[in-house]
Amino acid sequence: MLCDNFGQERLFHLSNLEIKNLEEMAVRKILKEKENAEQALQLAKEEVQAREGVLQLPQDIVNNKIDTGRGGKVAAIDRFLENVHSSTLKTGNDTCSFSQRLTVSQNDLQMLNIYESLPFDDPDGGVWKQGWPITYSENEVKRQRKLEVVVVPHSHTDPGWIKTFEEYYHQQTKNILDEMLTFLTMYKDMRFVYAEMSFFEQWWADIDDKKRDLVKKLLKDGQLEILTGGWVMPDEANSHYFGIITQLLEGHEWIRNHLGEEFAPVNHWSIDPFGLSPTVAYIVARANLSSGVVQRVHYAVKKYLAKNKQLEFKWRQFFTVDHHGDDFLTHVMPFFSYDVPHTCGPDPKVCCQFDFRRLPGSDILCPWNVPPEEITDSNCAARAFMLYDQYRKKAQLFKTNVVFVPLGDDFRYDTSFEWEKQHANYQKLFDYMNRRLDWNVHARFGTPAEYFKLVRERLFEDSSEFPVLTGDFFTYSDRNDHYWSGYYTSRPFYKQMDRTAQHFLRSAEILYSLAMARYPGESLLNELFNLLVEARRYISLFQHHDGVTGTAKNYVVVDYGQKMLMAIKNCEKVISAASNALLQQKSDEGSAHEFFNLDEVRVSHDALPVKIVADDERDIILFNSLAQDREEVVCINVKKANFIIRSARNPLTDVLQQIAPVIITQDGVPSIASDRYEVSPVLCFYAFVPSFGFEKYQLLLSNSSSNKVTLKTSVLLKTSEFFVDGLPESEIVLSNEVITAKFDPLSGFMKSVTRKGEDELHVDVSFVSYGARGKSPEKFNGGDDLSGAYLFLPDGPAKPINSNNIVIVIDGPIAKQVLVTVVEKRLSLEHSATVYFNTPHVLLRNFVNITSMSNFEVAMHLNSDIQNGEYFATDLNGFQMIKRRRFAKLPLQAQFYPMPGAAFIQDDKNRLSLLGAQANGVASLKPGSLEVMLDRRLLQDDGRGLFSGVTDNKKTMSSFILLVESMNGTDKSEAPIYFHSIFAHRFSLQLHYPIMSIFANKDERRAKTYSGLSSSLPCDFHVVTLRTMASPTVYGEQSSRSYLPSNLQALVIHRLGVDCRPKINTSFSCSLAGGQLKLLDFLRIAPKKITETSLTLLHEKLTDAALNLIIDPMEIRSFKDCRIN
Repeated sequence: MLCDNFGQERLFHLSNLEIKNLEEMAVRKILKEKENAEQALQLAKEEVQAREGVLQLPQDIVNNKIDTGRGGKVAAIDRFLENVHSSTLKTGNDTCSFSQRLTVSQNDLQMLNIYESLPFDDPDGGVWKQGWPITYSENEVKRQRKLEVVVVPHSHTDPGWIKTFEEYYHQQTKNILDEMLTFLTMYKDMRFVYAEMSFFEQWWADIDDKKRDLVKKLLKDGQLEILTGGWVMPDEANSHYFGIITQLLEGHEWIRNHLGEEFAPVNHWSIDPFGLSPTVAYIVARANLSSGVVQRVHYAVKKYLAKNKQLEFKWRQFFTVDHHGDDFLTHVMPFFSYDVPHTCGPDPKVCCQFDFRRLPGSDILCPWNVPPEEITDSNCAARAFMLYDQYRKKAQLFKTNVVFVPLGDDFRYDTSFEWEKQHANYQKLFDYMNRRLDWNVHARFGTPAEYFKLVRERLFEDSSEFPVLTGDFFTYSDRNDHYWSGYYTSRPFYKQMDRTAQHFLRSAEILYSLAMARYPGESLLNELFNLLVEARRYISLFQHHDGVTGTAKNYVVVDYGQKMLMAIKNCEKVISAASNALLQQKSDEGSAHEFFNLDEVRVSHDALPVKIVADDERDIILFNSLAQDREEVVCINVKKANFIIRSARNPLTDVLQQIAPVIITQDGVPSIASDRYEVSPVLCFYAFVPSFGFEKYQLLLSNSSSNKVTLKTSVLLKTSEFFVDGLPESEIVLSNEVITAKFDPLSGFMKSVTRKGEDELHVDVSFVSYGARGKSPEKFNGGDDLSGAYLFLPDGPAKPINSNNIVIVIDGPIAKQVLVTVVEKRLSLEHSATVYFNTPHVLLRNFVNITSMSNFEVAMHLNSDIQNGEYFATDLNGFQMIKRRRFAKLPLQAQFYPMPGAAFIQDDKNRLSLLGAQANGVASLKPGSLEVMLDRRLLQDDGRGLFSGVTDNKKTMSSFILLVESMNGTDKSEAPIYFHSIFAHRFSLQLHYPIMSIFANKDERRAKTYSGLSSSLPCDFHVVTLRTMASPTVYGEQSSRSYLPSNLQALVIHRLGVDCRPKINTSFSCSLAGGQLKLLDFLRIAPKKITETSLTLLHEKLTDAALNLIIDPMEIRSFKDCRIN
C-alpha cells in the first residue's frame, strides 16, 4: 500500500529561499558560540524547524535502519517505510505566534486570579447566608435615577430528570404552555420566557394553526420571549462542543422553519447547569445571541463579584486577541437559586412570601413557615414596601440601578391558579410602588430583552462599560464544602455511549449530505431523512444537564439510553445506505442492508457493543469522517486465523498486518477465546483512508501464518494457534519506530515512556479508590450531605488498589499490547496498553465493573517526573484548554475539574497529555500527577433533588491516549489558556472519530476508493459537521410528523488553535495554510451558491464564501451551501 498516491502533491514545503534566509539568520547567531561550522548549520536547521514547525522523521527511519528482532517481518516494514515521506508541517504566519501573543488586561476579571485571591472562608452573612447585610440610604435613592425593576415569569422544564421527557410533557409541560397561551392572550401586561425547544416542538405538534398564529403574535408583541432556543439547556461540563452545537442547530432550525427568522433568540438562559463554560458563551455568541443570564456560580465567587458590582460583565474568550466581537454580556444571579425565595432580594424568608403559588392551601409551602398573603387594600402598602426593600437591596449589587427579578422555578405555571395569583397580586404591588414617587421606582413584568435594553441604555447614558471577564466557573459549590465534581463521572457508561452516538451521527450527517449532493431527490435518501432527524433529536436530548451528567432517576437514565440506542441504529442505516450510494454507480441498487454492515452492533442500551465476526471472504470498506487523509491501524474480528487483508486499489502491495487471539476474562481468569465464547481472532492492518472518504480492502483466506503474534504471560494459556512464552523478569518493553514503553512485569502497569532520541520519562500508571465520608453534624449546622450523583465528598485521600495482577503481552509487528487483569475482591478491572506501528503514543483502555461495590469510586492515576508544580490543564467541551491550579486552601473534591476530552501537565522539557474518548473528572493532586475518575457507585442521595443514589452501574469502557512530547521553548503567553500541539489535536480527533469498518459482499463494480473532497483541508481545520438542513416539518393527525430534507446544507468549520512548541518524531504529514481557506477548492461537488452565516444559519453574513477566507485560530465559522435544485 502506497501513501504517495494521496497527499503528496498537497504538502506545502518551505521554499528554498525561505529556508536559505532563515538558516543564514540562525547560523550567524549560533556561529558566535560554535567553532564548528557544520555543527552550527545543523543546530540552525533545528532552530528553523522549531520556529517554523517543520518536522522530520528520525534519520534512522528515513534510512530504514530498523531493528525489530522479528526476522522476516522487518522486510515488510521496510517496504512500507520506503513509501513514507519525511513528515512535513508548513505553518502559516499566525499559527505558531498566535498562542504566544495572548495577553490579559490588568483590568480584566480573570477567574484564576480571583481564585488565588479568595479566602473561601464562608462566614455567616445573615439573611443572605453567603453574603453580607445589604443596606441603602432612603434619602440617597430619591436623588438617584429611577430604579427599574423587571420581573420575569419563567418555568424551568427539564427534558428528563425525575420523570422521562414524555412524562414531564404530558403531566406538566403541556399544561404550562397551554396556560401560557391562554393567559398571555388575555393579559397584555403579562410576560413569559421559555427555553427548551424539545418541549416546545412537542407542544406545537399538538396545537392547531389558530393557536400557532397566537404564539407568533405573542412573540411579535414581546409578551413571550424564547431564550437560547436550543433543543435543551445543555450541560456545560461533560458535553462536547459537537453535541452543544447539534442541539442548538436543531432548536434554531425548528424556530426558522416554524416561527420565522424574525423570532430568532437574542438572549441566552443557562440557569441550572452545574457550572459554566466559556465555550457555551462563545457558541451562543457565534449564533448571534448577545447577552444572557446564568445562575450556578460558586457562592464565594458570587460574593466577590457582588462586592464590586461586577455580577454583570462582558465574558470574553482568551483567544480573541485582536477582536472582541464575541464578547458576551452576562448577568449572574447573585443568590443561592433561581427559585422565587432567592431572586427578589437577599432575604429568602421575605421573598418566599411573594411567591403566590405558595399561598395557604397550595401544594408548595415556604420553608421559613411564613406564607404569602393575598394582596388587599389593607395590606398592600406594607407588603409593597417589604418587596420594594428587597428590590432596593438587590440593586446595590449592580451598577445600572436596573434590577432583574426572575419569578418562577421548576415546572411552574402549570395551573391557571398560579397564573392568576402571580399576575393579580404582583400587579397590585407594582401599581402601588409606581405611585410612590418618594420610592423612585418603576416595576413591571418584563423579559430579558426588555431588561438588557434598559441596561444598555443606562450604560450609554453614563458613558460606562461593563468589566471584561475571562475564564470559566468550575468547580461549582452551592454551600459549605459541597463541590459538584461527582457528576463529571456519574453514569460513565452513558457518557461513553453519548460520544459513540455523536460519532455515528456526525458520520451519518456527512455521508448523507455527500450522497444528497451526488443524487439530489433520491427517494431512498428522502425516506432516510426521518431517521436522521430522529437521531439528531435523541442525541440532542441527552445533552440536557440531567442527561449526560448522569443525574437522573434510574428509569429515566434507561429511557435516555434507549433513545441513544435508537439514534445509533438510525445512524447505522443512514451510513449504510449513503455509503452504498456513494460507492455504487446508482444509489438504488437494492436495499442498503444487503450490501453493508458495520463491524459492531449494540444489542442493548445497557451493554457494550459486540463485534461482528467476518466468517468468509468479503470487502472491507473503511470510512474516514475527518477532512484529512489518515493512515492508522484498523482491527476487525475474523472467524479463523488464516485470513489476510489486501488493498483493493493496490493488490500487489503488501499490507502490514497481524492476527492475534482475543483474551477473555471469566471469574478473574483469562483465557484465549474459542468458539464456545463466540469471540474470534482479531486481524489488524495498517490502512490508508482518504479524507471524507472510503478505501476498500479485501478479506481473503490464505495458507500463510507468518503474521501471527506471539504471547507472553504470567499464567497458563492453552492454545495451539499461537506461540506462548513466559514474561521477562526485569521489565516488559513495547516499542515501535518512534517510542518505547516499559512496564512492570508484576503489575503489568506502565513505568516509563521514551521517545526516539530523547530521555526516558517515568510515567507510572496505577489505580486508586475513594470511599464516601459520613455525616458531620459538628462541622456544619444542620448536618451534612453525602456523596451522590452530583457531589463528590470522599472519606479522605485515595487508597491504592492491589497491583498483584495477571499479565499477558501480545507482541506483533504493528500492534503490541499489555493486558492486565486486576486481582481484587469484588472489583472487575481490566486494563490494556497498546503501542501501534509508527504511532508516537500509547492507547490505554479500561473495562471497569463495580456493581458489587458500595460507596466506591475508582480512578486511574498517573505519576511522572514532570515538574508542573501546582498547574495543569484541562479542556472545556473538547474545544479549548484552560490552565488550572491546585489550591491547598481548597478540599480534595474541589481539585477535580471536568475533563470532557483532555488534560495535560508540562514543564520546560516535556508535556504529558491524556486524551480521552469520553467525559471524566480529573485532578492533578501533586506535582507530576494526573488522576482520572473512571466510575462511582454511591448508595445515598446527596440532597440535590434526585432522592436516590447511583447504583445502576454497568461494565464500562474508557479509552485514553497517553502522549509525551518534548517542549521546545518556554510559554510566553500571559493568558491562562493552553493549546494542543497539532499532533495532540490529530490524535484526539482520531480517538473521537475512529475509522469505521464496514463489511460488504464482494463486488468488483464498487469503487475502490472515494473522497468527498477534492483535497484534504489543512490539518488545523476540522469540519464540525456537514449537515443537510430540514424543510418545515409536516404535522399530521395525532401529532404525527414527517421530515424532508431542504436544498440547504450547513458546513461548520473549526480552525484549531495550535501550540508549536511540542515536538515529536513521526511520519505524520500535513499542511497549515495560515488560516487561508477557499472552500470551492476543497469541495468535490461545488454548490450552486455558498454563503457565510451565523453558527446556526439564522443570520446571513455579507462575506462571499466562494472567495478566499481568512479564519483565525479557534474560530468556528458556518456556511450555507445551496446544493440541490
